[in-house]
Amino acid sequence: MKSKAIKFVLATLSVIIGLMVLDFSFGVAVEYARKNAKGGDTHNNYYILNELRDSVIIMGSSRANHHYVTDSIAARLHTSVYNCGIDGNGILLSYAFLKNMVSRGACPSMIIYELFPIFDLYENDDHTNPLTHLRPAYNAPGVSEVLADIDPDEAIKNRLASYRYNSVFIQNISDAISPKQLTIRGYKPIYGKITTDFQEKINNNVPLDTLKIKYFDKFLRLCDANDIRLIFVTSAQFHKTDLTPSVKRFLREHDITPYGRYRYIDFSDNPDFNCNKELFADPSHLNDDGARLFTRLLLDSITAR
Repeated sequence: MKSKAIKFVLATLSVIIGLMVLDFSFGVAVEYARKNAKGGDTHNNYYILNELRDSVIIMGSSRANHHYVTDSIAARLHTSVYNCGIDGNGILLSYAFLKNMVSRGACPSMIIYELFPIFDLYENDDHTNPLTHLRPAYNAPGVSEVLADIDPDEAIKNRLASYRYNSVFIQNISDAISPKQLTIRGYKPIYGKITTDFQEKINNNVPLDTLKIKYFDKFLRLCDANDIRLIFVTSAQFHKTDLTPSVKRFLREHDITPYGRYRYIDFSDNPDFNCNKELFADPSHLNDDGARLFTRLLLDSITAR
């Protein structure tokens, strides 16, 4: 009887050890693919979390990702530029990225931040959006902080490589072999012209998100502590949408204004863009032609002051 119990325990231990070895091997393989990705989202994410040391960075959501042409900014400002905008994300991911950069001695001199309240300030049921991008560096400064606030169990679950990479390992391997997504120093151009003309309705009663407010404040303090010039921008829009009263009040309280402590540049009602189907790929995003025109006008505004 005792012999059977011992055999059962040994067999169970063997299975557990075998699974641990498999999990570790899986993690090594996927991390190798991430590190050696030739392009696409995998290379972009790895570069931001591990290698980025550029002087000027773009941050924000997909509008940051698709509207700010890095090569044009670099040529005009005569410095290195990288676009850290990520689709469907905002201040939570941006803070984690920036804290990670500062902690490894890669502090930028300027951040151009695309302000998009849906992902930066409003309650939007989107706290989990950054997880996929942050899990590979789950124990890094800033990253672990945000993960813990989103889900306290992330620190434990991320010890398993099969958990960390379960939703991205195919993308990682694909990008290591033949990337499908074009990225130019983080900028993702969109080609083509608008085919669907809808207008997104903004609910003026959407409350501000306490977790986003927390990290927005921490983001500002982090920039102040490291002498980072911070410029907030609302890039060109097909249909102009006004900021809600709560967002306007928040910006005033934090001195985010055209001539405030943190400069705010608003292109939302620029007539060159509003309802101009030649410059938009969809009602939310500029196409490459529109992005290049917008970037040029933004640089004119930044360098004029």
